[in-house]
Amino acid sequence: FLLTHLEHRNPGRLRELHLRAGELMQSQKQWDQALDHYLKSGTPDRAAELVIDVREELRDAGRWQTLGQWLDMLPETSYASHPHLIWIKGTVVTETGEPARAVELFEQAFQGLVEIADHDTAVRALHDKAVALRFQGHLQASLEVLHQLLDLIEAQTSPPPDIYPLALCQAGIASTLLGDLEQGNRYLRQALDQNEASASPFNQATVLDALGMNLLYSGNLSGAQIQLERALRLWESIGSPAPIAVTLNNLGFIHNTRGEHPQALEAYERALYEARRNGILRTQAVALASIGDVHRDTGDTDKALAAYCVSQSAAEQAAETQLSVYLLDAAAEIHRRRGDYVQALELARRAFEWAQEHNTTVDLGRSAT
Repeated sequence: FLLTHLEHRNPGRLRELHLRAGELMQSQKQWDQALDHYLKSGTPDRAAELVIDVREELRDAGRWQTLGQWLDMLPETSYASHPHLIWIKGTVVTETGEPARAVELFEQAFQGLVEIADHDTAVRALHDKAVALRFQGHLQASLEVLHQLLDLIEAQTSPPPDIYPLALCQAGIASTLLGDLEQGNRYLRQALDQNEASASPFNQATVLDALGMNLLYSGNLSGAQIQLERALRLWESIGSPAPIAVTLNNLGFIHNTRGEHPQALEAYERALYEARRNGILRTQAVALASIGDVHRDTGDTDKALAAYCVSQSAAEQAAETQLSVYLLDAAAEIHRRRGDYVQALELARRAFEWAQEHNTTVDLGRSAT
């Protein structure tokens, strides 16, 4: 009754009460309620600033869906005056399976951030654009953006201390996936050295996971396992379900390569649980593909094809072209072994065409780092 009375008799006083309530809720980290009060107070700028301020904490917790819902609640005028929001929107749609849209958002954010002279955030937007390009399978384009980014960082007087190792890490991942394992290792070792002094646990775990995958592709299983387990401990200390799932997938691959199939399946199934808990399709697709690999390697081809089929659907929804190529090739090989040469040839042809179209390779298709 009181709120209804104020709304009609003294709307200014009601807006003031909502503003004070928003400030109180924000100080208590009751962010959902704070955002609601700010919007009801008619201060969308305060709501936008709240989203920007807590973005990193929500990212570390893997709360991408919450962040996306908040962004949808903001008026369009907030995006025009806060290019940071466009950047954050790009990070959300990257994680929720829309990398092509993310690339456009990151480019738009980069231009807007440069216009307001926020060069620190602008280089982050460029970094995230490179990641989104890689998720689409555009590895060479991703690496070219990263080279542009490294040049910009070197030209800055005092860039953010974490952006240089992050850019090196992404260059290492792209180089690894393009097959240049030595260059990828150099980038990643350099990123690890840079990270020792200034990195957050989240960023350090990102580099360790990428280095583990580089060592894995190089055939150094023991070295890969050491780095991946270091990364997993950091992810678990942060409580980030999406990267936990990625690293578990990678550790499962090591077990499967060694023929340790029960351990591999356990790691993959836990990865699938974490990925579903976080709602990230790309990571779910990788876990399902990996489960299919175990069934294939243990001779249960029906279960393998079933897992590949579900994984393919998730990979296509997430626009994960590298994984889609891998799945087509893996299914083709099973059909070839069964003597179903017509189906095998059709799947292999599709895999080859996808690989050519997206300038990627079949054998490295499983990485989702």
